[in-house]
Amino acid sequence: FPVTIGWADVLKWEINDIRLVSINSILDDLIRSFLEFKKDNLKFDEFMRIKIGAIGARWGVATENSYRSMLESILMKSFNVEVQNFTELDESGIVFGRPDQIELDIIIKNGILIIIELKSSVSKNDLYIFERKVKWYESKFDVKVNRAIVVSPMVDRWAIAVAEKLKIELFSNFDDLHFEFSWRLKTKEI
Repeated sequence: FPVTIGWADVLKWEINDIRLVSINSILDDLIRSFLEFKKDNLKFDEFMRIKIGAIGARWGVATENSYRSMLESILMKSFNVEVQNFTELDESGIVFGRPDQIELDIIIKNGILIIIELKSSVSKNDLYIFERKVKWYESKFDVKVNRAIVVSPMVDRWAIAVAEKLKIELFSNFDDLHFEFSWRLKTKEI
């Protein structure tokens, strides 16, 4: 059976081809625009992450310094307690695995030695590092630390069990922490 193709059929095919080319062109433009938007959005996300991180770090350091100066003022002026901000090089690399500077806040009264860490946020790794700082200090000065305390408004939930295990007193906003831990801390069962 011979097939006859009329000029109307050819015109339909050409129109369909033009439509297909137009649709492909539109899709290509959309994809190109989306990829440019995505690239620009990633730049914006990175920019915002850096800026917000910088603000958070600045706020954290400022908060730590505020708490440190308040604690020092109250304890020294009101209770005649010695408060030191101890900074020294750990030449052997015990704490960080390489030589690095160690900073500790130390309170001494009548032979009682308390080491405090003030942090804007605390993870379980921060607690392990703090424990190594305390052990390093005990070894360096041949003393026994009576209390190891970490104060932070933000505590990672995994840090709670580590604090219990390492016998580090943890002070934070306990509404955010595990209920049982906060109850046990308040009732001194830890």
